[in-house]
Amino acid sequence: MNDLLIKACATALERHPKFNAEFAENGLKMHERINVDIGIALDEGLIAPAILDCGSKSLGRIAQESKDLIARAKSGGLTAAEYGEGTFTITNLGAYGVETLIGIINPPQAAILGVGSVMDQPVARDGQIVIRKMMKLALSADHRVTDGAEGARFIKEIQGLLENPVRLAL
Repeated sequence: MNDLLIKACATALERHPKFNAEFAENGLKMHERINVDIGIALDEGLIAPAILDCGSKSLGRIAQESKDLIARAKSGGLTAAEYGEGTFTITNLGAYGVETLIGIINPPQAAILGVGSVMDQPVARDGQIVIRKMMKLALSADHRVTDGAEGARFIKEIQGLLENPVRLAL
């Protein structure tokens, strides 16, 4: 699921570049590269290194690099760029059974996506209550950079991509 989230966010960030920006003293700084930080729990604490240049990578490539990044994080082999050049963060506590997660923005980034676990939930479909796999996403964003309406469009973009994952493999 994490690799799909990373690819969906990278695609959405290309279409909504304010979430791949930062507020600086001289105004809004737009990042050319999409470097997605992912939260990794270590015995020593949580770190969030980046998968660099996600916007130009396939889902398969992101999956390979994500696995490698996690292994190197655990062995202490991350690069300075992976530690310090993230432009957007995903924090996912779904593996711990957390239903909803509201992340704290990682300065100087403009936004972070909190991801809860995929859970069976009752939903209405065609006038009937059915059980479906559902996941909650929560976006925290710097309002000096963006606003709630833009955040809603960004989340809807991610939702559409995750609900139609074949679009992420193209």
